[in-house]
Amino acid sequence: MSKQLGLEEGDTVVLADTGYHGNTHQYLARTFKDEMKVDIMSRYVVASDEPYHAANSKALFTSSWWNYDLFEQCCAIKEGAVVDYDVDGEAILGEIILSDKQYEKVAKVQAECVRFIDDARTFFTKAGVTHEYSNLQAAAHAALFRHAHMPIEAELEFFKDFEYDDLMGPHRKKTIFHLESAWKDVRCLPSPYRLGAYETRSLGLDFTFSGLVQRGLKLDLNHEDMNVRFSPLKVAIGDTYESKVALLRANHLHDGYFSIVLPYVSGTSVKMLLGEHYEWLQIDDIRVLNKDGSVCKNVSGSLDLEEIDQEGDIYRCLSQASAATIRPVELEQFTTPCYCHMIFRPLVSRASAPTLRRGASQIKEENYCLHQGPRPVAVSLSRHR
Repeated sequence: MSKQLGLEEGDTVVLADTGYHGNTHQYLARTFKDEMKVDIMSRYVVASDEPYHAANSKALFTSSWWNYDLFEQCCAIKEGAVVDYDVDGEAILGEIILSDKQYEKVAKVQAECVRFIDDARTFFTKAGVTHEYSNLQAAAHAALFRHAHMPIEAELEFFKDFEYDDLMGPHRKKTIFHLESAWKDVRCLPSPYRLGAYETRSLGLDFTFSGLVQRGLKLDLNHEDMNVRFSPLKVAIGDTYESKVALLRANHLHDGYFSIVLPYVSGTSVKMLLGEHYEWLQIDDIRVLNKDGSVCKNVSGSLDLEEIDQEGDIYRCLSQASAATIRPVELEQFTTPCYCHMIFRPLVSRASAPTLRRGASQIKEENYCLHQGPRPVAVSLSRHR
């Protein structure tokens, strides 16, 4: 900064940045004041809503929280980040790790912003209209907030593949907003609070509003807090000599899916009596979790089926005695306490299922049309176990 700006004692430097906490200002202000007798004032787009800020640090608006990753990327230029300085004080830049396609899109966004500013300035000058700063401030805050939390469909499509240099994962492929994975993630997370802003928007505005309320009120909710809708599941857990049957409640997630945690003790078997309550169901995932909740193994394909026809992840229980047992050999390796976490979706409950005609349970090759949501799904019953 000394070389580029030709600083002298008593000068004032203006630091312009996107935000957010103002740590850069604090570090630079102390260093330059003590060593060079130079003052630094900061101007941010957004700053954290904290009670104490430096008097010479101001922002367009403040917020207690804000998802600004995408906005920050739209302010970037195509060059690597500063990773160090050489002996002459010149910045050493790291490699460019974001895609050329992203920088091309960013250039278009920046050009359009400049065009809008020029057109607006020209229009209001000719019209002789002026605006109060507070009105412009509120309008800017509303526009940025809407863009971050309530983007329209075209914005979702335009920004869906944007990367962020700090959040790209070990393979450098992770994007800021994972629209495709949001549908699956929402079945595993207790609330929209843990999804990104664009992800909740892709699921619907109800998820967006729920996430905003939880963030604004600093609520940490689990599945039971979010929903009081449950689905029953009877399980039998035991060993060779004794088995205990329990009726458990699965918590509702999203889109008709339910989540349930089944206890497991070494040397026992876990048998799900699916036919007790369901005629048709869809099993999305069954995983073994350790006591910390980390996934140890996926056992979705390790079920022994009794009187159940399976086609992919669709299961048809042929009688009230239909059951699925997680193969004990898949669980024997876990000596520490663990749990089986299953995510499933009831399609037809046994109480509401139509009466089957005689011999229907013996059919080997017949197509059934099962309504899953608003669209029909053809299910071929080709195996009987």
